[in-house]
Order: sequence, then C-alpha cells, then structure tokens
Amino acid sequence: MNFTARAGGHPMLIEEFLNEALASGTIVVKNGRVERVLLDAPVAVPRSLRMLLEHRIRRLPEDERQLLAAAAMLGDTADTALLAEMLQLNISRINALAESLEQRQLLSRADAVTLAFSSPMLAEVLRERLEPDARFELH
Repeated sequence: MNFTARAGGHPMLIEEFLNEALASGTIVVKNGRVERVLLDAPVAVPRSLRMLLEHRIRRLPEDERQLLAAAAMLGDTADTALLAEMLQLNISRINALAESLEQRQLLSRADAVTLAFSSPMLAEVLRERLEPDARFELH
C-alpha cells in the first residue's frame, strides 16, 4: 500500500488513493481515529485518476497506444529492442514513438535503451484495460 510511490509523490494523487482506501474498507476510520489498516490489501487506482488516464490514452494515435500497451506488459520499464520485436517495428520507429510519448510526459528515458513510465499508475491502468487476447499476443 505505497500510495506515495504509486502517486509519484503528488499530494493530490495521494489524497485520491487515501479516499479509495477509505471507500474500499482498506482503511477504516471511526470517530476521527484509524481503527483498521489492511497493509497487504490491494488498492485500485482511484476511479477519478483511472478515468483521467484512460482519457489521455484514448486521445493518442493508435501506434502510440500500442507502444504503451506493449511497454506496460513488460513492467514499469521496457527495453526498446524488445518493444521493436514485440510490435514488429524497426528500432527507429520505436524511438520516434517514444520521443512523442516523452513530449506528452507519458514516458521517459531511464537510459539510452530503456523506457520508463512517467507514472506507475499509467502502466497499471494500461495492463488493466488490455483484453486477454491482446495480452497473449503481446506476451
């Protein structure tokens, strides 16, 4: 239940995670006191944040959405050569798509050949919205 890391340290996003934890019963507060905290219970990306991220994803060109989905399947970071193989694109096309997604602040470069999500929530939302058949194809 590391809200700070999942929210990228943004106080407003941390607050949304806390509200989700309260709504789901992961954290129980009565009379202003915390009565229960389920430390190992998963807390979903809050609906408000999920909707915002999904809206941003839907507005992207198809090839950029495909790159994000493939990268999400690999985890929080992804190797560009592996992405090129998964998507059957040449590395220069992968780099061009990655550059566009960097400008949109959805991805960043961890190093010369590794892409990282700007927010762990983005990868999480992308993995959740992939159909099982699409997961199988990308995997």
